Amino acid sequence: MYHVIIISENRILIKNIYEMIEDNSQLRIHIVPFSMDAYEEFYQNHADIVILDTSVFLPYEKILEQFYQCQWPFHAILISEVSLNKSNTNTNIFYIKKSTLSKGLFFEIFSDIQKHSSIVQK
Repeated sequence: MYHVIIISENRILIKNIYEMIEDNSQLRIHIVPFSMDAYEEFYQNHADIVILDTSVFLPYEKILEQFYQCQWPFHAILISEVSLNKSNTNTNIFYIKKSTLSKGLFFEIFSDIQKHSSIVQK
């Protein structure tokens, strides 16, 4: 089972994402409605997958920096209004435009994570 945290201050986006992934029995979903609580939730739940809305109050780069300090493997799915600069060489980061969100896209990403992941299922 993978622990997933959804971080967004946009309640509608949280609801939409949750509904797209809730029927996946391999996921334990945790909701983080305030970016200020992101690190605490990440650490407490030992998150394997982070779904992060890049328009949260705290800069998403700073949030990811905090997560990397925990030094355990995780994957991040960054969701934004516009295409993000994908110059980042981290293979554990996926980029999604909000306008392309779909259940099928999440299924593809989770399948890819499961196939190529060094994360041990709990």
